[in-house]
Amino acid sequence: MKEILKERLTLNDKQYGDLFGPQLRFVRPQEALSIGLATRIGEIAMQAHDGLYYLQSSAGK
Repeated sequence: MKEILKERLTLNDKQYGDLFGPQLRFVRPQEALSIGLATRIGEIAMQAHDGLYYLQSSAGK
């Protein structure tokens, strides 16, 4: 997964390290668009049974 993201995102090595480092980091919508992590911003409609997920680097283990 790490290599796929590295190939497709428009990040330099420092930005990539900051984004996928050991600390959990949230990406705002505009930033996600600018680096290629998102393709569009729209309204979110969550239901009570929907879950939230995040990616965390295994480097923090």
